[in-house]
Amino acid sequence: MEQPTIGDIEDVLQKLGSGMEGLNELYKQAIRRINDHPEVTKRLAKRILIWITRAQRPLSIVEIRHALAFRENMLKFDLKYMPDMEFLTSVCAGLVTIDESSEIIRLVHYTTQEFLQQTHEEWFPQGELYMTKVCVTYLSFDTFENGPCQTGEELKQRLESNPLYHYAAHNWGHHARVAAVIDQEVIDLLECKAKTEAASQILMAVRPLESSELLSNFIERIPGELTRLHLAAYFGVEKAVDHFLRKGDDPDLKDTYGRTPLSWAAENGHVAVVALLLKTGQVEAGSEDKWNQTPLLYASANNYEDVVELLLENGVNVDSKNIDMDADAKIIGTYSGRTSLLYASANGNVVIARLLLEKGASIDIRDMDGKTALAFAIEGGHEKTVELLLDNGADVHIQDKNGRTPLSRAASNGHEALVRLLFMRGAFIQPVDGYLTNLTWAVRHGNKLLVQLLLDKGHLLDERDSYNQTPLVHAINKNQVALVELLLDRGADPNLEGSNERTPLSWAIKLGDVDIVQLLLHKGAKISYKDTGVSSLLLKAAEEGYMDIIPHILDKDVQNETTDAAMFELLFLAVEMGHTAIVQLLLDRGADMSYSGIDVSLFPSNAFTERSIDIVQQILDNEVQIGASVAVIPTLLLLAVEMGHVAIVELLLDRGAEIGLRNRQQLWVTLLAGAIEVATEIHHTVIVQLLIEHAHYMYI
Repeated sequence: MEQPTIGDIEDVLQKLGSGMEGLNELYKQAIRRINDHPEVTKRLAKRILIWITRAQRPLSIVEIRHALAFRENMLKFDLKYMPDMEFLTSVCAGLVTIDESSEIIRLVHYTTQEFLQQTHEEWFPQGELYMTKVCVTYLSFDTFENGPCQTGEELKQRLESNPLYHYAAHNWGHHARVAAVIDQEVIDLLECKAKTEAASQILMAVRPLESSELLSNFIERIPGELTRLHLAAYFGVEKAVDHFLRKGDDPDLKDTYGRTPLSWAAENGHVAVVALLLKTGQVEAGSEDKWNQTPLLYASANNYEDVVELLLENGVNVDSKNIDMDADAKIIGTYSGRTSLLYASANGNVVIARLLLEKGASIDIRDMDGKTALAFAIEGGHEKTVELLLDNGADVHIQDKNGRTPLSRAASNGHEALVRLLFMRGAFIQPVDGYLTNLTWAVRHGNKLLVQLLLDKGHLLDERDSYNQTPLVHAINKNQVALVELLLDRGADPNLEGSNERTPLSWAIKLGDVDIVQLLLHKGAKISYKDTGVSSLLLKAAEEGYMDIIPHILDKDVQNETTDAAMFELLFLAVEMGHTAIVQLLLDRGADMSYSGIDVSLFPSNAFTERSIDIVQQILDNEVQIGASVAVIPTLLLLAVEMGHVAIVELLLDRGAEIGLRNRQQLWVTLLAGAIEVATEIHHTVIVQLLIEHAHYMYI
């Protein structure tokens, strides 16, 4: 086999069923072929593979070509060292491919990635050190010796002209930390203030930035005065931190955001660097930045348990709070008025929460919205954390600024187990909990078991919320048929008015849910209620396009309250929508196409379409049976002429002749004259000709 293709890999996978032994042998053969290449080709292939395998994100073709152009002691980028794109795949024994749509070079199969990740120390034992050298050399080019850019346009140009710059600035420290070898190139870069600040400027970017305007705004927000020690601590490069501490760098120096090397190391979970900085005895373990964020807050927010434990051992304030954010703070991602316990509870980190509680963290301390640790834990559905907080005396009745209790948060997120736990710990149902009732919160989430639980605990069925709505109306608005049925079965009032004096039935009709309409009618919903009578409900359903609801309402109209005008309008709407069954139903109920109280010109121009001919035939057949065609045909004919529907005009003219309108000569002559006038005005020559021919046929 010359080289493994995707087909070869899939064939092996199919034969294997499970396990990697056969594939591993396939990949080992590919590595052996690479090792058989000449030295230059072999080195290039392995560098391509290490970049694809060990890079912190997928690299574009241009990025990897820039990375491969690396040479020892380069002072500036040289295009002459960039390999051709086609050569990138040919030297790798079939292990890589180019995704043309994304312009990313990648491995041919996910199993290839797994194999190379597991074995990279065998085929490229110093891969991370090599990647560190490439990134650091790139950041050290002479072009960056002027330091950070001063304008967005300048920064945009820098990124475009140096494609690997963004990756190198964000990831050199990661590769250096993993390599665990302090290289002189790293020290040289960090000792150059201008180049360090230039790299830091890109490092602080939270997302790819394209326009020069966005870049200008970004430049104004990034922290300044990031020293080499800040940068080494940020990435957790322990040997570099130790090197600069030995050289006498201030371990507690703050950047323009008020952040120390300890703050950056704690945020990124570099426990060895945190320990090294604390060991100096020259740092304030609980130092606050411009938002009162402490190293403990950063570590807690990012789930770094070892760092939290280490900081607590150094006596930091366990209840320190950050403050309200401004635009700059969004770069850091802080939240208003949170403590470390609030962070840990929101994350569901039981280990950190327990460490903090053991050090005396205030259990019911609130953030700026009045939310406690219990509220955050419940909101995230973190059952173990909730149990820990309750075991330590968390208040189950405490309300936030919106009046919401832990119970309402559990209900609104559908956490049945947490609701049960809160009831076991003494929680009780409050009338309105944060502008909605507890039952409504559960209904809106759609959790039937939770709704049943709340009802079993005594929650009132028809209790209104701050919007004057009942749980039943919320269930209808969420199209929760099962919950509507449950609430009605448990006794919810189907006629209770809510906001705007609307009944549950009117909401169901507006939403067009036939099943819910049937349920409500079956449970006694009144179809004639104040100003919402039968006609009003029927028209509402038709106007919303929910014709299937109409039969159910008519079936309940035992007192025949539907007006002739409403029936006539419904008939037109049914015709317009092509609902033959509804048309027949309305005709059977006495809908009259010749109803004199309606101006037919007010109906929409698409009341009749060419597909309506079957419905028109249906109406005519019905009118023959009740002997009213003499009145109906003129109405329909004028509409059909006005709308320009030739086939319907022909049908009506033929039917008019059949049923004897010719015997009412004056009426017919007047009708035809009017139709001809209308057709002429709209320049419909075909219909004009039809009408003239028909008149000629009948009277000559």
